[in-house]
Amino acid sequence: MLKLDQLFLDRGKIGGSGKIIEIDEMKFGRRKYEQGRVIEGKLIFGAIQVDSKELRLEVCPNNKRDSKTLLILIQKHTLPDTTIFSDSWKVYDILEHKEYNHLKVNHSIKFLCKETGAITRMIESQ
Repeated sequence: MLKLDQLFLDRGKIGGSGKIIEIDEMKFGRRKYEQGRVIEGKLIFGAIQVDSKELRLEVCPNNKRDSKTLLILIQKHTLPDTTIFSDSWKVYDILEHKEYNHLKVNHSIKFLCKETGAITRMIESQ
């Protein structure tokens, strides 16, 4: 087991009733010939608890970020009954059918949803 995995296991899951976490996935890598989109690298899932700033990071298995893979990572690191803020990517819609309160932010407009109060600025800055 990796040291980071053991650290997260020792600390336990984040969130819970009345707690808010922000989630996002990102790709760390480099551009081929320093041009165009990032094409080489690892996909990383991240979650941060807003009040404590407790952070969880994990490499996405098989470099996948489909709803099944991300749900496994969310459940691994997040307690049930947590309020989860995410971007409006369709993959996260699965959270609406699970044991979480899910609020979305449309990043094509802003990083704050005025209607719900959802924001993803903290995880985006990590």
